[in-house]
This record gives sequence, C-alpha cells and structure tokens, in this order.
Amino acid sequence: WLTPLVLAALVAGAGEDDPLPLAAGLEYHYAGTFKDKQDERKVVVREFSGVDVKGFCFVPADRADDDGALLMGEMIGLGGYARQGDRVLTYEAMWARDLRKVTADQGQTLLELPPKEGAQTTLKWRSGRLQVTCTVAGIEAVTVPAGTFPGCVKLQLEESTPDETKKNASTVWLAPGVGMVRWERSTGRVDVLVKFTKK
Repeated sequence: WLTPLVLAALVAGAGEDDPLPLAAGLEYHYAGTFKDKQDERKVVVREFSGVDVKGFCFVPADRADDDGALLMGEMIGLGGYARQGDRVLTYEAMWARDLRKVTADQGQTLLELPPKEGAQTTLKWRSGRLQVTCTVAGIEAVTVPAGTFPGCVKLQLEESTPDETKKNASTVWLAPGVGMVRWERSTGRVDVLVKFTKK
C-alpha cells in the first residue's frame, strides 16, 4: 500500500525545522523488524523532473540511478514529493520512471506546514480505488538507534477502499530536519532510523 518507500523529499529552500527536509543525496539507513525477523535497508533521495514539476523521490540505495526502481514502500506518500509554499505535495508513481510523466496539477497535499495537531488530509491513490487519510496525531520526542529526536510529527495514516471494506493503518514519526525516524504498520512491521547522512 502507500508504504514507507516514499520518504520523499522537499524542494530546495526547505528549513531545518521541516519534518521532510529532503534534498538529493540524503541517505537513510533503517532497521526493520517483522515477526521476529530483522532486516536492514538503505534509502537515498534523488531528484526527478516531471512534465512541469521538479521534486524528489526515495529509492533503494543500491538502485539510486535506476529508473526501474520501485518507489512504493520506501516512504510514506505516493512516490514523488515536492514543496509548494506551506505544503508538502506527493505525486503518484509506482516506479521512478513514472515520475517523468507527472504534472504539477497531479500533486496532492500530504502535509501542511507547520504541522498542527488534528490537521488532516486525504490522498487518492490508484485512480481513486484507494484513499489514505493522513492525520497529525501529535508532536512528541522519539528515541531510535540514531538518537533522540524532539518535536517529531506523529502522523497516522489510514488506507481504505471507498466502501470501507479494506483498511490498513500505520504511524510514522517525522523529525525536524531529518524526516522519517520510525514507522509502525498494522502488520506488525516496525522500521527505525539507524543512521542519517547528508551528502
């Protein structure tokens, strides 16, 4: 579903307090746990150019330059990201190459800045067959292997079909100046930030 793939980025000019302060070259190293199994993954942020929009996406580090890289699952959102004024927009794309076809009018608001508790946005995905409700559930400190991060935006995501027959949920914590530091999914999978590098 909308997955942790897409911890995508903000365009140049993002401030140090932005919960998604991304730029090309940022690298995230996550440790994941699911059903007593552990894994690790590295995600990098790269720039994209659509028809009339520029932005960022999160891709697996070992496929950083591959237009065939799968985007869904590396971060929250729909695959591509851009900053427009006081909003973080997301653009639907399953593969990195799909971002070449996106247009500015396809951007959907993922998060309004500065985040306010109780604020809510809804994303339409897969031609409206799925929707994701994003709710700012609070601002709090989070401790993960990479350190303690005060002032994290706690964002609850609920994915559902229009008839409410299918639902998935997850919660992510976005640290100012860093981005996603923790991701808990209803499946029981938990991803935590181990290392964050600005190149």
